[in-house]
Amino acid sequence: MTVQAEAGSGRAGLEGTEADRAAATGEHAEADRWWVDARPFRAHLQHLMGVGRLDVPEVAVVLGLSTRAVRHLLEGRSGRVPRRISPPTARRLLLVRVDDVRELRWRVAPAAPARTSLDLLRAEGWSIADVAFAVGSALDELVALDDATHCNRLLAVRLVGLARRLPGTRDDQDLDEVAAAA
Repeated sequence: MTVQAEAGSGRAGLEGTEADRAAATGEHAEADRWWVDARPFRAHLQHLMGVGRLDVPEVAVVLGLSTRAVRHLLEGRSGRVPRRISPPTARRLLLVRVDDVRELRWRVAPAAPARTSLDLLRAEGWSIADVAFAVGSALDELVALDDATHCNRLLAVRLVGLARRLPGTRDDQDLDEVAAAA
């Protein structure tokens, strides 16, 4: 197998792969025309992050996307941001409005995802005080999670986002649980 760059495209591919055959036959042309320009969605994502003072893992939790997908949209590969995104990703970004992010502060959510994230952090050696400082919460609010059925939605988002940063944690393993809570 040899690595070959397509002239003028800036992309490198493996010669003889299925992707090369599909590109040669035009199979990708049909799928590619449905992809959408990433710029407005990237701007929307940055606006959501600014309004809610959310970092990448936290906004990924709010959007129901993986941290990797959000980071890719913002930073791309080697500093080159993507020009297009898939329609499902675009739809997911459009589902969250600025008002939804603002409302995180006074809305409630089931406490189970927050409690699970707190337990993961504590198992990794984080103290309650360390977690409280990292998420900007009061100690008593975190202690109350042990018995609570619901908690502040922003607290849940921050805890799940913080837990996504743990080594060895798949960043989308919590999506089903958080989506159910939303």
